[in-house]
Amino acid sequence: VSERNNDLVEPRRKARFWLTLGLMLASFISVLSEYIDSSFIELITRNLFALPIILTFIFWLTRLDPDALSFKQQKEIVPKPLEINPKDTALYRDLINVMEKQLLFKEHGLSINKLAIQLGTQEHRLRSLINQGIGFRNFSNFLSSYRIKHAKQLLSEPKNARLPILSISLDSGFTSLQTFNRVFKEHENCAPSFFRKQALGKTAQI
Repeated sequence: VSERNNDLVEPRRKARFWLTLGLMLASFISVLSEYIDSSFIELITRNLFALPIILTFIFWLTRLDPDALSFKQQKEIVPKPLEINPKDTALYRDLINVMEKQLLFKEHGLSINKLAIQLGTQEHRLRSLINQGIGFRNFSNFLSSYRIKHAKQLLSEPKNARLPILSISLDSGFTSLQTFNRVFKEHENCAPSFFRKQALGKTAQI
């Protein structure tokens, strides 16, 4: 549930909501039946009411795309090729502008809701563009792609050789060094310090 706003896959977002609601409803029915003295009412509550709901919920879940029920973090970092809907061309252009020219990704606490407001569009439309058009499965990875690219640029510049890794992580939009190190390793398979050493070594050779 806590990751629902970050999730860009609409069927999985719905699954998060209905799964939570179903569990709450089943728990409520179970607790309610414990406080009912009449065996007849208890029988109706448990069998004629609870069972059909539970079965319907199970059947609904099993009809979903298995990918919609996979709540694990996205492993693949590189998104699929662009498939921008013609009606979203202008929105895509504005999105690229605020991310690459205005560097909005550097803003701490940037959410898809805040980004949608910045672009003057509906959140669901922006969510669809980033997921179905650009190919990212969650908003965090979309942001990280820009933040890591910016951090790599800073780490590769000789003038930043003595700049603390923490400063680079904060300037790139990350809120903590621990998060930056973890995300950087996921993208580059190495620590930021090792990447800088390698990058500056190549620069020196040139």
